[in-house]
Amino acid sequence: VVVGAAHVAAAASARREAGAVGAYAYYSGRELYEQWSARLAEEEREREDEAQVLEEQLTEQYQAVQRIADTTTLPVLLPRLRTRLSALLDVEGPTERLRRARNLPSPGASPGGGVGSPSPQQLTQEEKVAEWNLLKVTSFTRTLSALWAGSLLVLMVRVQLNILGRHIYLLSAERGAAEPPAQPEAQHDFLSMAEHLPAEGVKRLCECMRKAAETVLRDRSLRELITHEALVRLLWDICQEFEREAFAQPGPDTGFAAFVLPSAQAFEEELARAGTLRSAYEETREVVMGRRFTDLARAAVGTAWRHLVEGTLAPYAPGAGPEAAVPLAKTVPAVAGVTARLLDRVETLPEGIAMHPEVDALCAELFSALPAKR
Repeated sequence: VVVGAAHVAAAASARREAGAVGAYAYYSGRELYEQWSARLAEEEREREDEAQVLEEQLTEQYQAVQRIADTTTLPVLLPRLRTRLSALLDVEGPTERLRRARNLPSPGASPGGGVGSPSPQQLTQEEKVAEWNLLKVTSFTRTLSALWAGSLLVLMVRVQLNILGRHIYLLSAERGAAEPPAQPEAQHDFLSMAEHLPAEGVKRLCECMRKAAETVLRDRSLRELITHEALVRLLWDICQEFEREAFAQPGPDTGFAAFVLPSAQAFEEELARAGTLRSAYEETREVVMGRRFTDLARAAVGTAWRHLVEGTLAPYAPGAGPEAAVPLAKTVPAVAGVTARLLDRVETLPEGIAMHPEVDALCAELFSALPAKR
């Protein structure tokens, strides 16, 4: 009996010990699980905080790049573009010759009223017509060239700066603060690619635009009465003809990219010096030669179009109805004057184009895209 009672007591004790061990294991496991869960939650919060900090840094960097484009780069390049356009498309020369001819006495008349030799600055009627036609074509060509070249330059600068900004950011994260992500000389060489348009590409653009203007204006008389709506349509017709000319150019470089990018040979020479920014060069060329850039160039021109429309209202009386018409000759000075309206104020083109949602979307994609995604 005693032995049996001892066995019963031992079994009960074992059960109590097992229960205690089980409870200990349960609560210990629960505590470990809770600690593990808390640690996971903390790590998740840390990752979220890191992601948020990274996103905030990227946003700040992106906004800084856009400010650099608008306040540093374009204020330097747009005046160069205007100077180059004025040199390539001289409207002041024929304007001055016509002004002098208008103020001179008639051929053969001396200042005292007698008969003398004709002044070398006197123009015959045929010469006057030729000067007026030259002024007409050149004025339309220069203003529309300013519209297209300015829009392309704004897009090119934004594409380059956002690509460079991302590359610099990623290289900095990879190498740390101890080592510069890219040499200043390499960055300068890369950004100087945007100078191709105001330095060289604009000449080819102006040649295409002049052909387009000559084609559209060939049969338009300076005495023709034209409404403002018809004038705007005339400008638009020249733009359409310009696009046909641009994409009809022979060779591998055609379309808008031919105005913006250096030749393939020059590009390869720049690529050989690119160093760590080689992929930035290649990506820029890929973007500019793509269909999306072409579509955005048209959208950018459309955004700036209102400045052209407003600038050509001057020859028409304030409040005049849509049927009001003036001779085409009277619209020529107003058309020529729009060049300054487009390029003198740096914010005119950049702000309008930058606010276009598709342009902003492309810039954001270029800045935030990872190399593996391209």
